[in-house]
Amino acid sequence: MIFWDTSAFVRGYATGEPGYGHVRSLLLRSGDHAASLLLRPECTGAVTRRFRPDRVRVRTLLDLMQEHLKEFVFVGLDPALAASATRLASEHRLRGADAVHLASALTLRREIGRRGFLFVTADHEQAEAGRKQGLRVVVPRPA
Repeated sequence: MIFWDTSAFVRGYATGEPGYGHVRSLLLRSGDHAASLLLRPECTGAVTRRFRPDRVRVRTLLDLMQEHLKEFVFVGLDPALAASATRLASEHRLRGADAVHLASALTLRREIGRRGFLFVTADHEQAEAGRKQGLRVVVPRPA
């Protein structure tokens, strides 16, 4: 299972971004992919802001993302997950959304087990927090 944070996922749709090739290879890897439900609006916002003047490119990238996301398992936000994210934000000094992604990954890993579970993020603070929480973390490396 590959669990995606938005910071890494969007890099697979913007050529020239650091780690683009690494992210693309992970996205195309067979197997299960998962994310917090928060990934959807964050991706839309990131692509729309980054490529705003080029409406055709924005629509094309968003359509491609939606195709990939059809295969994802999503973890929704509920009071228990919000409490976990709040604890993680405080403990690791994370931004709120980063804490939600991390809490979602930890919740899913607890449900399905550790074997083959990867947490992919391009955010170094979140990556460090994930490691401290016992996750196998992958930070996309530049080509």
